[in-house]
Amino acid sequence: MTFTDVDLSDIETSAITKTQVVATLANGYTLTAAQQSPLVNAFTIDAATHSTTDGSGSIGWHYNINDLALDFLGTNDQVVLTFTVQVADGNGGLATQDVTITVHGAEDAPVITSGVQSGSVAPGGNTTTHSLSGAVTFTDVDLSDIETSAISNTQVVATLANGFTLSAAQRSALVNAFTIDAADAFDDRRQRLDRLALQHQ
Repeated sequence: MTFTDVDLSDIETSAITKTQVVATLANGYTLTAAQQSPLVNAFTIDAATHSTTDGSGSIGWHYNINDLALDFLGTNDQVVLTFTVQVADGNGGLATQDVTITVHGAEDAPVITSGVQSGSVAPGGNTTTHSLSGAVTFTDVDLSDIETSAISNTQVVATLANGFTLSAAQRSALVNAFTIDAADAFDDRRQRLDRLALQHQ
């Protein structure tokens, strides 16, 4: 940020006089104070320099932020920060200029945190209902995301005696006994839980 001051004996000072944060985040998510703080504090300015020869001067500005502080922003998220930088001549003269920083989010895929899920059922009477359940847990650092669950692949391997093979109806009953719940986000939106429910009849 450059300026001029024809009063060559002045000693200018620099200051940030105003900070505006406008966050456009997906799915109604809002910035917390802890998330906003590093975004704002990443902006710094230098002391004003002023030439006593020609009156020209400048104030350097910098924006440095750790990538980890931005991981919570998803691909549809954006934060616009506007900093008003002021130069003062020490005698009541002031001038200001805005510096606008736009921070864009990026897609971070969910990560499964649970181990391999499995179960077994041994038939025990025609009226017995066999039930199993488990949970697939995951994390998603993009906190404004709303996750969905789906069964993307089904594989059936039957090892049956005497050359017997599954009929379509038998296979269908085995496969359709497996269901999953909708992906469920914890209230703190820092770890997500997707529950799998398995029922054999």
